[in-house]
Amino acid sequence: GGMLNGELKTTITNLNCQIAATNSVIEAQLEERVLAQKGMAEASDALARATTSLADVSNQLVSAGISADRLEDEESYQDAVSAWTIALHKDGDAAANVRTTEGKIARLNHGLREFEKKRSELLAELSRRFALGIAPFVFMLLGIPLGIRTSRRESNIGVAISLSVMILYYAFLIMAKSLSKRPEFYPHVIIWIPSVICLLISVILIRKNQ
Repeated sequence: GGMLNGELKTTITNLNCQIAATNSVIEAQLEERVLAQKGMAEASDALARATTSLADVSNQLVSAGISADRLEDEESYQDAVSAWTIALHKDGDAAANVRTTEGKIARLNHGLREFEKKRSELLAELSRRFALGIAPFVFMLLGIPLGIRTSRRESNIGVAISLSVMILYYAFLIMAKSLSKRPEFYPHVIIWIPSVICLLISVILIRKNQ
């Protein structure tokens, strides 16, 4: 909270660059995952074919009179087992590749969320400073028509509106502060809502007093 406005803007700019870079890496990893999933599907199909082939060879040899305990001596059975073993390893490697890629994506998404939370917090702080900076001007604009109404013996309405505006203003500031790390709620925009409402009330009251 001790950063100057210029430092805040620089940090936000740096965070924007980090977020953009992370998004690019995530997109690349998502494409990598698609390829990895395709490779896993192909490896699973190859393993299924190798399993079927091994079963067929075993059945053929048994049908030809080879006993089950002598199958390992047959070259065709050895070839089928070798092909099945290779397919099994490839299937395991493909599944591990998918898991690795998904792990990278999860870590990148976590990092992205942290960057976005920090950016949201800094944007909210910057907006709060500017909003508080123009608050006196906003209150002055609102006070002009309220002062006129007071001179017309409507002081109770003026006091009620003033208190309502004050409560509204600080309620939104507190809300924005509590949501500063929740970018999905746009806390840096929430901070400006009371100022906009005050300006609208000012315009309405000034027009009524004309």
